[in-house]
Amino acid sequence: MLVLYTIREKGFCTQKQICDSYLLPRQTMNNVITVMRENGLLELSPENSVGREKAFVLTGKGKEYAMPLLESMNRFEEQAVALLGDEKLAALTSLMLEYDQALGQAMQDVR
Repeated sequence: MLVLYTIREKGFCTQKQICDSYLLPRQTMNNVITVMRENGLLELSPENSVGREKAFVLTGKGKEYAMPLLESMNRFEEQAVALLGDEKLAALTSLMLEYDQALGQAMQDVR
């Protein structure tokens, strides 16, 4: 799903983008991309690749697979937000920001 989300947002993805954004091991992401390519869902995008950093885009088959899935996920996410309501959503957002700051501080303490 992370590959699909990234491609939806950027139009393409690289292993590095996903690994850096979601703190995933490169080997894990390499395996995911390899399987998606073998299944005909992704293809190399030379025009978006930079140096050794290869970029990938959805194939026609990949779009047929991804778009209904992403549209369903969007509907579910919108319904979940509506069920929470404005007050709980604001509290959730506030707590996530606070957590992000605490995590950043904890990570700096390790360095």
